[in-house]
Amino acid sequence: MRWRILTLVTSVLRAAWVPLALLSSACAGGCDDGRPQPSAWGDPLPSDPIARALALRDKVPTAVAKYPDGTVMLAQDHAFDLVVLRGDDLFGAAGDELVRLPKAGGATTTLATFPGRETRAIALTAKHVVVATHERDPGGVGVKDGTGKVVAVSIDGGAPVELAHGFSASTEMTAGDDGVYLARDTTPPVVWFYPAPAFNKPVRISERPHVMFWGMLAVRDGVVWIEDDFSDKPKTLLGWTRTDGGGAVRELGHTGGYGSSMRGDGHTVYLVTTSTRSAVAPGGGTYYEETGSVVVIDLATGVGRPVTTGLDNPGDLALGTDAICVTAYGPKLEFSKNGTVLAVPKSGGDARPLATGLQRPRCLVADESSFYVVEQGKKGIARVPVN
Repeated sequence: MRWRILTLVTSVLRAAWVPLALLSSACAGGCDDGRPQPSAWGDPLPSDPIARALALRDKVPTAVAKYPDGTVMLAQDHAFDLVVLRGDDLFGAAGDELVRLPKAGGATTTLATFPGRETRAIALTAKHVVVATHERDPGGVGVKDGTGKVVAVSIDGGAPVELAHGFSASTEMTAGDDGVYLARDTTPPVVWFYPAPAFNKPVRISERPHVMFWGMLAVRDGVVWIEDDFSDKPKTLLGWTRTDGGGAVRELGHTGGYGSSMRGDGHTVYLVTTSTRSAVAPGGGTYYEETGSVVVIDLATGVGRPVTTGLDNPGDLALGTDAICVTAYGPKLEFSKNGTVLAVPKSGGDARPLATGLQRPRCLVADESSFYVVEQGKKGIARVPVN
């Protein structure tokens, strides 16, 4: 368990905070081995690594956000973390609240509140919004491990129904029309299915030792998830399909991607994969930039192919009818202050910028004509036209 947690923390730091984590090897105002401090960053920089990283961040100007004509801001009194889409409505986690709002615009409706808790996953069954929440850490950073709780709330509102509790922050959750899937980071790790609408007769799908889950996605008649066995091999994409109450788990393929950016349309799975390259920080020291691709995997054959390549430190994605919403944060030393929202044809092709100059943007969901996007630290959802 300790190894799994350490691996997760290390991966998150490398993906999101590389300048902060690795600039500790840089030296402010010049180096003992004679390397000069680049004048472009100014002189001097603080010697403390955290203070130095913050000073570098403050020297990077915040870009001006540019959205295409026709962009509409929704629910500007809420800061959204996660959103799912059903028909004409968006269901979103905003702070302690679970809210419903029309995607065409209008007032929000609060379906439930979870005081003192942070929502880490959200999904939909045919009649419920399902969320995985965790108790916030009293220190103000992150969540308390072992406080996870999955609850289902009617899309029309009502008292939440608890499915499971007491799990770690690395547990994965997803849902399809007929039930909820939960990959619990227990010993050994177990994948469960909770059939809707009662959710009270869970089915054990998989139990495999010495693995860590990197994402789950409900697909037609089943679920797929990514496992990492900590070997040098790529991560494994596994699938389970219901047949007469339960089928066998099968291996679908291997991937270098992470399931936090995994989306699907029933027959195929799209995800972001990355490769790293080293770069030199101001004053010396090494950090890592990431170049990404969007890959599609056919669930019937396990065969994958790239949809687009060359993404500069990519973030997450969302699937529309004909286009994929992808975010790219730009060079790490810009500290995600000049992010871009890109449109990629599902059939494959070059990524087309739609919105630029954004503060660590995220693609929440997409439909036939729009992408729904949020920026870190800002309220509201931008409904961005694709065409």
